[in-house]
Amino acid sequence: MPSLVIATWWKTLVLTFGTLSFANNFPNLPNSAGQLLLPPPPVDWVVTHTGREAAMTRSSPTDFVQTIFTGNYTKRTLAGTLPEDSIATNISISHGSLCITKAPGTFAQLPSTCIVTGGAEITLGPMITLRDRMQEDMGKDQVLFIEAPDGTHDFFTAGWHEPERTDGLR
Repeated sequence: MPSLVIATWWKTLVLTFGTLSFANNFPNLPNSAGQLLLPPPPVDWVVTHTGREAAMTRSSPTDFVQTIFTGNYTKRTLAGTLPEDSIATNISISHGSLCITKAPGTFAQLPSTCIVTGGAEITLGPMITLRDRMQEDMGKDQVLFIEAPDGTHDFFTAGWHEPERTDGLR
C-alpha cells in the first residue's frame, strides 16, 4: 500500500521534490511516497502574483499571513547564502513563482498530489500556478486541486473554520 506524505508546510514539498529529483543518483533509496497532500503550501515567497485582482491583494483583509510574505525576514532566511533575488527564480524554493522558467518534466517524478487551499487564501494564485505546472508534467489525473471557497490560510488547523475544515479533510 502506498504511503501518504502530508506536507503541512512547504519544507516537505521541497524535501520530496529534492529527494525524487536526485533519486536516480541513489538506486538503493526507497521511493515509498505514494501520495502527497499539500494543505495549503506557500509556494511564492517573493510575491510575484501581484495587482489589484491578485489574491494577495484581494484576500488581504481576510487572511492572516501577509507579514510572512511581505516582510524581509522570510526571504533572508530562505536565501541563506544564496543571493536574495534567487528566491524568485529557484524552483526548489518558490515552486509557484512567475519568475521561474520551468523545464519540461520538472515535477514528473512526484507522487500523485492533492493541493488543498481556500478561496480567501492570499497565496491562491501561486498555488494555481503550481497546480498547472504539476498537471502539465504529471497529468491532470495525478493532481487533485481542492479550493474551499471561503477558506483562509491553513483552515485545517482552525476548529471554528467550518464547513471548510471538515469538507477539506474528507
